[in-house]
Amino acid sequence: MSTISFSIAPDIAPQRLPGWYIFATWLQKQIDAPLTTTDFSSFEKQKQALLDGKIDFLYANPYDAGWLVREQKFIALAQPMSDVAEVTIVTKAGSSIQQVSDIPAGVKAAAADNADLRMLGAILLEPANLTKDDFTFVDVSNHILAVKSLLSGNADIAMIPSNIFKGLSKTIANDLLPLVSTEPHDIESVAHCFVLSPKMAEYAEPIKNTLRNMKEIPNGQSILDDIGVSDWKILEDKDEIAFMIDLIYALQV
Repeated sequence: MSTISFSIAPDIAPQRLPGWYIFATWLQKQIDAPLTTTDFSSFEKQKQALLDGKIDFLYANPYDAGWLVREQKFIALAQPMSDVAEVTIVTKAGSSIQQVSDIPAGVKAAAADNADLRMLGAILLEPANLTKDDFTFVDVSNHILAVKSLLSGNADIAMIPSNIFKGLSKTIANDLLPLVSTEPHDIESVAHCFVLSPKMAEYAEPIKNTLRNMKEIPNGQSILDDIGVSDWKILEDKDEIAFMIDLIYALQV
C-alpha cells in the first residue's frame, strides 16, 4: 500500500497546525491508507519538495493550486467554504503613511514569496496609483518575518494574510497600522484547495467522499472546528477550478 505524503500551505495560521495534524491522522483512517504529514517553513522549500515529487497531497494556497493543476496535472478535490485568501497591508504605527493614498512610489513592501498574496497585495495598492514597477518587495521566508522586517525598519509596509494579522499578539498589533484589506466578495473564487498527485489518483474519490460527509463522520465536526473550516466544497466540475486558475494567472504580479 502506498504511503501518501501530505503537506499544508505555509500560510496556514500557526495556531491551526495541531488541528491539521489531527485531521491527517483522522483522514488516513477514513480512506484506509497511510498518510505522513510534513509542514514547511517557507513556500520556496515546499515548492522544491513538490518539484522533487516528495508531496502527493497538498492543502495548497490558491496560486500553488493553480500551478499544480495546470502545469503538474494534479487533481483538484475540494475547497473550504467561506475561505478566501484575504490579505491585509499594514505599516508601522506612527508612520507617515496613514492611508493607502499616502504610499509613495519606491515603497518597500515586505512579503513572503507567496504569489497569490503578492498579487492581491498589488491590487490593494492600485488606489495609490502604484503598479508593480513602483514598489520593491523585501523577500522574507514567512509572514511573521514580514512583520518583523517592517518593525525593524527594513520595509515601509508589509503584506500579510488577514488571518495572520488578526492572530498577532496585542503587543505586536499595537505597533501596526492596518491600511487596507481585501473583501471576501471581491475574491470569492480565490481559495485554498486540496490537490492530489496524479500518481495517487486512486485516492481522489475516497478523499472527496470523506470530505463531503465529514460533518456526519465521528469527530469530523470537531476537527473542522479545530482547523477553522465550516464545510467543504467538492470540486466535481472542472470549470470551477479552471475559473480560479485563469483569474490567478491573469492577475499575478
